[in-house]
Amino acid sequence: MKAQQPWRDARCSRRVRWMALAQGGDRDAYRTLLDNLGPEVRAYLRRRLPNPQDVDDVHQEVLLAVHMSRHTYEQGRAVEPWVFGIAAHVLARQWRRSRRRAHCEVLVDVMPAEPTRTAGPSWTEVEQALERLPGGQRNALELLQVAGLPVDVAATRAGTTVGALRVRAHRASKTLRTLLFG
Repeated sequence: MKAQQPWRDARCSRRVRWMALAQGGDRDAYRTLLDNLGPEVRAYLRRRLPNPQDVDDVHQEVLLAVHMSRHTYEQGRAVEPWVFGIAAHVLARQWRRSRRRAHCEVLVDVMPAEPTRTAGPSWTEVEQALERLPGGQRNALELLQVAGLPVDVAATRAGTTVGALRVRAHRASKTLRTLLFG
């Protein structure tokens, strides 16, 4: 195993200190931490995203996910693995979204004169069906599908266990299918 350079050790310990201060409510320390990590996160994303135009958007998503998950950071541990783990989850979510979008999109040279009707329900119908779900089930779907949180983080946020959250999400999906497709 290689020994780290002294400058790397100092940088890591500064980041640990800033994160501890940030968890204590110090906004300046939080801003400094995010500014300090920003170039490394951007470089990480640039190396992994096929479209350079997506880097800014995904970087913002990573910062939002870090902010939403900051309570999961264990004080005294290295900040970098925690941040890059979150970045990897956001990146995987972006890849899944891109694949789904590419699978569904059809490129045309000329726009059709009449708008095409999809076979699925409208957004209004989906919203109405979501409103009919029990609160716990709707919350599970929102945390997992809309916010795209990892199951363990979503369960913590919902105040329940991972297993219970999965059951709620499964029941919500099943109920939604029944409400939307009969």
